[in-house]
Order: sequence, then structure tokens, then C-alpha cells
Amino acid sequence: MANMSTPRRPLRDLSLNIVRGKELTPEMRGKILGIYIAGHNIPYIMVRLKQSRKACRTTIEQDELRTDAHTLPRPGGKKSFTHLDERNILRHARTYPKHTYNQ
Repeated sequence: MANMSTPRRPLRDLSLNIVRGKELTPEMRGKILGIYIAGHNIPYIMVRLKQSRKACRTTIEQDELRTDAHTLPRPGGKKSFTHLDERNILRHARTYPKHTYNQ
């Protein structure tokens, strides 16, 4: 009997909201920090909580930057224009307020 479900679109657009890797929850960050403050080293934390070395190290290193163990904001993308481009666009918009993108 044939499968009647809808076929997958092989060449569909990729979502730009996909995050590489999983983020640690605030509870897991708290566990890592608690074990570290109790005097245990990173390899012990890795085995005990089944986390990677980098996850444990960055959690410990960035503890003082976080507020209430929440995720730090990610940096935005690079600007695709320079300061001079921005000035020229603003000057043109002030000089010709009725122009559209097509002109």
C-alpha cells in the first residue's frame, strides 16, 4: 500500500531562524555553576551532567555577564552599508521627500 502523506519539498527555502546546537536551560546553567562552586573540576561536571567541555567552560566563564542565568543576546549581522552611504541616503531623502525606491 502506498504512503499517502504529503511529499517533502526537497528544494524548499531554509529557515533563517535555525539555531546551531541546543542552548542550556537556566536550570542546567545553575547546576553547572553549583557543582563548580562546590569545588569540582570541569571533567567531573562533564561526566556528571553529560554536557560538553565547551558548554561547561563557557557557562562558568560567562557567569558574571548573565543576569539570572538567562541567555546572552547574540550580536547582529554586519552592516551592508557604510556611514557615508547612510549620510547620502538621508540627504537624498530630505532633498526629494516624494521619491520612492523605484526612482
